[in-house]
Amino acid sequence: MVKRPRINVPDFSDKKVADAVLEELDSRHMSRRDLLKLASAGVVAAAGWPLLSACAGASTGGSATTTATTAPGSPSTTAIVVPKSGQVANIIRVEQAYFLDQDDGARKAAKILGLDYAATSSNQDVLRHISLVEEFVAGGAKMIIQGNVDGSDLRPIVEACTANEAYLANMFVTDPWFTPFDAGEYYVWYLDLFESENLARTTRIVLDAIGGEGTAIYVEGLTGASVATTRKVTTLNVLKNEFPNVELLASQDGKWNPVDAQKAVEDMVAAVGMPDVILCDNDGEAAGAVAAVEGLGMTPGVDVLISGQDGNRDVLDMIEDGRVYVTGFHSPAYFGVAPVVRCFDALNGVKLSAPERQMGIAGAIPVLQDNVAQVKRRFIETDNLPFDPVLMSKVHHPDDWDPMHQLRALVLEDHWAPFGEVISEKPEGWGPPEYVRALEAGEMEQVTQMYADHYKIRMDDFSYKGVPVPE
Repeated sequence: MVKRPRINVPDFSDKKVADAVLEELDSRHMSRRDLLKLASAGVVAAAGWPLLSACAGASTGGSATTTATTAPGSPSTTAIVVPKSGQVANIIRVEQAYFLDQDDGARKAAKILGLDYAATSSNQDVLRHISLVEEFVAGGAKMIIQGNVDGSDLRPIVEACTANEAYLANMFVTDPWFTPFDAGEYYVWYLDLFESENLARTTRIVLDAIGGEGTAIYVEGLTGASVATTRKVTTLNVLKNEFPNVELLASQDGKWNPVDAQKAVEDMVAAVGMPDVILCDNDGEAAGAVAAVEGLGMTPGVDVLISGQDGNRDVLDMIEDGRVYVTGFHSPAYFGVAPVVRCFDALNGVKLSAPERQMGIAGAIPVLQDNVAQVKRRFIETDNLPFDPVLMSKVHHPDDWDPMHQLRALVLEDHWAPFGEVISEKPEGWGPPEYVRALEAGEMEQVTQMYADHYKIRMDDFSYKGVPVPE
């Protein structure tokens, strides 16, 4: 039986007490009458946990408490928090499996956090992508989450958000030396992937499966996108430096999607024959490779091994039935949930340290037939959201927040270093003061360690059931 804590509710009829609480909660749009209604009604925390008072210390002059601790894996338990709300808009690049799961994660996170939500696709059109952001912020959206098409769209998007005081979280693709520090306070977060680790791991697994000898063709990502560049260089480096006996026969841009990837594989096979391995830069392309191989009358998983990256639900099914050999799963849904949380926190006054404004994921899980069922049970085959946006939020959990993924601070000089001349060199004189101070003070390492310490509910904890989403 859970022992319920004793709640000491302050006297909100006392004007001084009510004003102190409203100031602490930064609730500019809430009256004392509203606060009295909340106090009399109580606030029910998630999953039937006890009523909590954020303001138990207010009547005695103490600080308001805005969170309550729960054990990892327990339902979120929050105190009375009256956060600002608003609309978050998600601009997705293309309507394929990855972004549909990313959109689903963002939508559910917004609902749990009490935000209005809208999403639309730019279909990888740079000008349309910019225009959509401009339309949303002009229409009143205060939070934008998105991944650029090729990086050239980032600056005008930042300008639109800044002019309209809308918070921006950007993912995957960037102009390498244009950072949140260059842009100002409204570009709150950039989230990338450490693909020199994540994709390298996936590539090694599939090449080891053919004994480190044989032939390969390679389906590249969208030319010009920074994440496509990092993935391409990573793949080529693994082939060159670790698998000299695997011959790369051909490579071609698959533009991140199954249709273009299928055509690319068909063209390459027509030119060089069926290889032992097809390496794909993402799971959309892996699905296209499967279709191409089957269309040519051969059996994927038998006649050729296929690898992907990201963790799309359709490719997880293909791993389960043997048609795709391996993918690197970082969870598309996380790239919906985490940016929504970051923007929600920014809207409610959370100020991130410099290292926290640029972070990357290093903990992608290699998924093969022996663990795919576990991955699907936690992340796919559930009505619950597999990440808890309340627990991830520093508004709701200022002391015991959990990133729920392996995040590291980005040291840009190191992050781009493996990619040599392919990524543009650091501009002469570049060095935003906020970034330089943090780097010189060792804050990058400190923040990376802090996030490691807070990472309690781990990606490979397949017993975690997620959190329910309100109707």
